[in-house]
Amino acid sequence: MSNFTFQDSFNDSVFQQVSNELKNRVKIFCIILSTPKNKHTRAEAQKKTWLKRCNGYVYASSKNDPSLPSIKASKNDGYRNAYVKIKNGIIWAWEKYGKMYDYYMKVDDDSYVIMENLRTFLLKKNPDSHGYYGFKLKSQLHNGEIFDYIQGGSGYVLSRRTVALLYNKGFNNKKFCTQGLKKIDDTEIGVCMKNLGIKPHNSIDIKRKNLFSPANPSQITSPEADASTMRFVRYTNKRYSPGMETLSDVPIAFHYVDYNMMFALEYLLYNAEIVGKSARVLRTFDYDNVNTNIKVEKRMKLIEEFSARNYL
Repeated sequence: MSNFTFQDSFNDSVFQQVSNELKNRVKIFCIILSTPKNKHTRAEAQKKTWLKRCNGYVYASSKNDPSLPSIKASKNDGYRNAYVKIKNGIIWAWEKYGKMYDYYMKVDDDSYVIMENLRTFLLKKNPDSHGYYGFKLKSQLHNGEIFDYIQGGSGYVLSRRTVALLYNKGFNNKKFCTQGLKKIDDTEIGVCMKNLGIKPHNSIDIKRKNLFSPANPSQITSPEADASTMRFVRYTNKRYSPGMETLSDVPIAFHYVDYNMMFALEYLLYNAEIVGKSARVLRTFDYDNVNTNIKVEKRMKLIEEFSARNYL
């Protein structure tokens, strides 16, 4: 410990470089549905927290505003204008950037996304194959046919090949996509995908836990939460119960995140640490159950030194 400089413990450059490397290897353009009235609340919170980790982004709104930036993607705001917003948002982004990005992600202005986890999920996938990722739900067509789609609140991620198909074949063809304006985005995108032959990918981890959460952490993790009151529950393809065991330990996105919670998540995920705990990705090839006692002894020595230096 003689060469230990305590001030160096605040240096997080390895993580910053890893985050940048992931950002360079998996390029994601984020399209956020919003409204002008949320510029200084929801949008401001996103821009000060997770949104800066997208490779690029734009708000799809009812007003052009270069300071956000936002584009006028619909004449009016509101839930029933969501489809035309994302349709025009995707068209605008594809015409401007095209294949520059590997993936395009749609979220709402009350969504929080952990971009490093999203990029790791996509790292071994091919953006030049079809991809439609997120939290899978089911809905029903007018003829009674059941189909699967990706819930929009926690976001749907589209590979550039799939975006190209929507742009070139889907959006302006009533055979594949609705030409109506007053539509909800996620179900209508799901109909487009079904008609184009693209199946949604139920994005889960190796333990079959959810990566995309259609609600915020407090709604999902509390054992007191009433699953029957959550609208999305009755549309899932499996039995869904709230609680910590529902979520993956490498979550990607949450929905219904208000202004204050946006900053709380940013702090807890990117600033707070638990003394003595290492990330699971670092344990992948350095298992805790190998030489456990030796590792505990070494770590406790570090913790003792940390305790002596970190507190007043």
